[in-house]
Amino acid sequence: MRQDRFSRQLRLGFEEVRDASNGLLPGGAIDEPALAGLTLDGLVRRTRNTHIPLADQGTLWAAVLRCYRRGPAVFWGPVLLEMLAPTLIRLAERLSPLLPAVGQDDIQQQLVIESLEAATYIPAKDGSPVVKRWLSLETRRRVGRWLIRESVRQVESLEALIDDGAESPVAIDDGIWELAELRASRLPDEDLDIVFRLQFLGEPLAAVAREMGCSPNALDCRLRRARARLQRRMAA
Repeated sequence: MRQDRFSRQLRLGFEEVRDASNGLLPGGAIDEPALAGLTLDGLVRRTRNTHIPLADQGTLWAAVLRCYRRGPAVFWGPVLLEMLAPTLIRLAERLSPLLPAVGQDDIQQQLVIESLEAATYIPAKDGSPVVKRWLSLETRRRVGRWLIRESVRQVESLEALIDDGAESPVAIDDGIWELAELRASRLPDEDLDIVFRLQFLGEPLAAVAREMGCSPNALDCRLRRARARLQRRMAA
């Protein structure tokens, strides 16, 4: 139910922009041939049309990213979020049950913040079949790092309560402790991403390897090395 509300919130932002512009793209979009002749609804439908070649999809996503960077962000932000909505909702569904101590609303809000921030710098290259994948991956990475930082903050708050002599400190679920320990290990960010996605989120190794552009065997080796470094640092 909470993800249904998230979906409606994303859709509402898009509809407000669409209604205010009569469903038309702003004048700045004229510089993007890939957007020529499209309405806002047509744009969203086209990004979800699986029959369109990936290279053409990449050009479309790249055009929207460039428009978002040129602005106005108040227009293109809700449009980009609606295009990303299926990905954001899936991420919220995956993350929320794992960390009950972190509110679902906070996770959803952070997904929005991090996706829009990632949209400001990921490569926006016409003809690239991986523009959306890059954006989704970077959003997941950024949210994962935020969750780790949030876990550390919650554990530090709990430890402060204990130090102050609190008799019944607020309970924190095991996932928070695990993420806090992961952060305390001081692993490089890339290793943190690998351990977080494969070990904590339980994502399929083959799918993550595909996104990272390496073989499953190579990623498995990187995971084992990261785990070994994590064990050594936690034991130190």
